[in-house]
Amino acid sequence: MSKPDSFLQLKHYTLIKPTLLKELASLHEALGLGKDYIQHCTLPLYAQSDQLVDAGKDISDRPLLLTDECLQHWQAMQASALKSGVVLLAVSGFRSYAYQASLLERKLRRGLSLKAILTVNVPPGYSEHHTGYALDITTTDCSVLSEEFAETKAFLWLKENAAKYNFTMSYPKDNAHGLIYEPWHWAYNLR
Repeated sequence: MSKPDSFLQLKHYTLIKPTLLKELASLHEALGLGKDYIQHCTLPLYAQSDQLVDAGKDISDRPLLLTDECLQHWQAMQASALKSGVVLLAVSGFRSYAYQASLLERKLRRGLSLKAILTVNVPPGYSEHHTGYALDITTTDCSVLSEEFAETKAFLWLKENAAKYNFTMSYPKDNAHGLIYEPWHWAYNLR
């Protein structure tokens, strides 16, 4: 997808306006990414959804926000998995640009290099979580946000059934974006 100067048209939601590009550039600069990061990044750029609904709580008892469409499919997928004896739990859903920036800032303060962080967390604007169409998922017998999830019955169920609900795993092993393998990260109909 080419990146027009004034905005990007993205699936499911509104245009990214020049003011948002300025906001992202400012957040990126504060993180040490440089002013030209947006022009050179190969990841898709996502707008923050303004069509979010209350989806209950995540496993940490924080508010879980998703789009209504994603929530309906997530709940149907959860119910179907449960009928098969599989528990699917939400670790996180929507994230704002500011929250995404705070994830990177915390890791920088702990002394991690920006290069190392960017293999695990994408900068604000590039997270599918901004859309309200992405979920990090876990189950009852697994560490959260761990490759261990790939060895669970829940992950095997997702591999076999998630597509029926229009969910796909975004970051498989050796993905084109150079991000770590994230068997827990699934997006609804973003592709």
